[in-house]
Amino acid sequence: MKRFKSFQSRKPMRVGTSLVGSVIELTIGKYDHHGQGIGWYEGNTVFVPQAMPEERVRVRVVEQKQTVLVAVVEQLLERSADRCEAFCPYYNDCGGCTLQHVPHEIQLQIKQQALADQLQRYSGLQPDNWLQPVIGEQIRTYRSRTKLALRQGKIGYKRGRSHELVAIEHCPITDLDWSVVVPVLKQLPLKQAEIEVCQDDQQRLGVHLILTVKPSQEQLARLQLSLSALTSDYEISVQGMPIVESHDHQLCYGLPGGAKTLNLAFRPSHFTQVNRRVNQLLVECAVNQLEPGNDDRIMDLFSGSGNFSLPLAARGASVFAYEGSEDLVQQGKLNARHNDLDIKFMVMDLFDSQAVKSLEGNQANKLLLDPPRSGAKQICEEMSRLNPERIVYVSCNPATLARDAGILVSQGYSLSRAGVLDMFPHTAHVESIAVFARARKK
Repeated sequence: MKRFKSFQSRKPMRVGTSLVGSVIELTIGKYDHHGQGIGWYEGNTVFVPQAMPEERVRVRVVEQKQTVLVAVVEQLLERSADRCEAFCPYYNDCGGCTLQHVPHEIQLQIKQQALADQLQRYSGLQPDNWLQPVIGEQIRTYRSRTKLALRQGKIGYKRGRSHELVAIEHCPITDLDWSVVVPVLKQLPLKQAEIEVCQDDQQRLGVHLILTVKPSQEQLARLQLSLSALTSDYEISVQGMPIVESHDHQLCYGLPGGAKTLNLAFRPSHFTQVNRRVNQLLVECAVNQLEPGNDDRIMDLFSGSGNFSLPLAARGASVFAYEGSEDLVQQGKLNARHNDLDIKFMVMDLFDSQAVKSLEGNQANKLLLDPPRSGAKQICEEMSRLNPERIVYVSCNPATLARDAGILVSQGYSLSRAGVLDMFPHTAHVESIAVFARARKK
């Protein structure tokens, strides 16, 4: 594709010359994996956020590492015919949605190309078949969860490539009532904090207040009074340790369960996907690829509180769910019981190679992986011992997925299918899924 073609500079390299602060002109040749424009200047590769291929730009260099530069647009000299107007008033300052100037269909192309390139780069692989991109109906107001920063009575997000706060009054990609949320959070008696705000399928709010210093009893009472004006479902933690939990209602969201709808309950501090509709489509895709049945024994590794375990068990499979968080395991057990499902939820450090080896005793014939950004290297290295016939790997980082794919192939598996999911429209984040089959012995 023209937008992803490679260019090489023919000009000599300026060795040992600092260009930081310089204003230069160049033509953007292609996108990188994050949707930034890439151009070349006197032998230097220049990464330019918010620039598009075929655009001529005047930019100011803000970072330099040897012959790699980062620059910001000072003036758009020649505009791409594909460019669209950003719909967020904070777009030029906020570090969140970096691709609003790129049409949605091109955003998907960038993400598909990123996955393909990473698979090729890290493991020399391409899938036998590419899955169609999984796309939700809503590409705005899709986020049901967001993390805000509070600084000196201001609420907002961090500026791109900075710790500086960009104060906001609303965020157009979230499905939250900002006229209710912002005034309350601004009045919290704190100089600074991180605040996770979420909403369930019934539009009920949850808040997780994250502090670095433990408040006094008087401060804590004032915080609880302020938060209770917003919601009865809130938590307060200090450096990862909970000190207050209030759960008058049970926040929950729906999952596809075949003949019935499943409900997964969660707390504000629990990890849940930010895009509920695409999460449902992701779960359907993963379950369809695993094809669970009454005779299947399936391990769900990094199971959380049951996002995949519940739907797999609802289709008749025996499910063994492993998760490193005791809190999420306990929530998973509650979710299984509330949905009348028999699932074995267990705590395990899945980054401990010795612990992973003990999974061999499950004799599971299918396996689902949904690791954090760091991937599942330790598990993949033991896959020949675990020996499932099919693996579905859900990833939020194509680089570690590609690395682990290479390990799985060395363990006797083939990459049969892969594709991307549009979990985070207008951002550079890539959610993907890959399906591996045990290779037939010759």
